[in-house]
Amino acid sequence: MTLDSDRDQVRAPSPAGEGGPSQPRWAWWVVGIVIPVVGILVTVLVSQHDNTTNASAQSGVSGQATGTSTRRSEASHPAAAPKVVFGPAEIEIRTSAYGQDVELDTAKPMVEETIKGADLTMTSAGDGITDSAKFFGKNATHTLAPLPSSSADATEAECTRSLQKNATMEVDGLVQGRRLCVRTDEGRTAYIQVVSSPPGGHAVKIALTVWDTRS
Repeated sequence: MTLDSDRDQVRAPSPAGEGGPSQPRWAWWVVGIVIPVVGILVTVLVSQHDNTTNASAQSGVSGQATGTSTRRSEASHPAAAPKVVFGPAEIEIRTSAYGQDVELDTAKPMVEETIKGADLTMTSAGDGITDSAKFFGKNATHTLAPLPSSSADATEAECTRSLQKNATMEVDGLVQGRRLCVRTDEGRTAYIQVVSSPPGGHAVKIALTVWDTRS
């Protein structure tokens, strides 16, 4: 009886308590370390995501602000107007049946009977009556454009539009108040208005402005 009782005591497992087998102490240490580390990693990742999102949003706002600033700058600094190289000033052209050439690409317009490379020619009827005087584009080119009657001087932009839409080879009826635009062979734009054209006379006085529109 004594030996069997001793063997039963040796084979019997040690009591583990009411909750079942107990965990080793090192496992609790691992759990205590891993949970805080995971929490720290999650916090860092969330923070990085928020920073990236904020940076993208700020970049978008900055881009919009830059675009708006550029548009405002362009609006406050419009393109420079073409340079006026002559006028407004009045010049007189003597009429004849043979015509007078007018050169507008010089510092001061030239008016002579024959000019090589002139921009237009003015002629009158055989009787010399200036009512029938005409301007011709040099070499019969479409470089003239009549303008509607008006007391206002035409702008360079108005002349450019008229030359693009209504260019012709000649403009006649050079009576007082007649307005027209000219494109020179070097790319300048000119505006002409007849100041006086006395019937039976031999001269036409014009007001002239020339712009250098070349880039």
